[in-house]
Amino acid sequence: MGENVVPDKPSLPLSIGVFPKAGGFETTSEQLPKSKVEAELRIAANFASALKVRFGRELGKLTPSEWPDVVTSEGERRVGIELVEIVNPAHVKNGGYGKPQWVDEDIPHRLLLQTIREKVRKNYARPNDMDVWLLAYDLTCAVGFEHVLAKRMAHAWLCNQNHGFSEIWFMFPTPAAGSFPSVLESVWPTTEHTSTDGG
Repeated sequence: MGENVVPDKPSLPLSIGVFPKAGGFETTSEQLPKSKVEAELRIAANFASALKVRFGRELGKLTPSEWPDVVTSEGERRVGIELVEIVNPAHVKNGGYGKPQWVDEDIPHRLLLQTIREKVRKNYARPNDMDVWLLAYDLTCAVGFEHVLAKRMAHAWLCNQNHGFSEIWFMFPTPAAGSFPSVLESVWPTTEHTSTDGG
């Protein structure tokens, strides 16, 4: 007992950092619903929107589920989406939860790998009637975060693992964009997905 417990997912507002022409750094937020189910649906809806805009792929109706968190479809294929928030335990321990966690941490690029690895090691049974995707998301502004490096590290580790996820995605906001999500990256399998906007 006495361990620092990471808050239930998803737990922060959808936040985006803004660098105005005059003045200092600002953050605008979209408050998530208090209900865990409704909040997860909101995250999944943002993912579906980004998937359509950036990759030209469209998902069907999003339905909450016990596991995976959300069930949907892509064409005739049933898809389950398991959600996991990227949170640095050390950042939480130091009272930084709710603040950008990339600014003063030494290991920001390892957090995506750490988050995915913890999910993979749970050894979820793959359902026979659907593909299961993993969506790892960050709700804070990713200041100084090299997402390409993080994705490569995670992909390299996944190449040597027998895991049950058909696809693994990474979603987070950046100061360069005007709304969440600004970045959606395919972590696994990366060779099958190319962004339609060149990003």
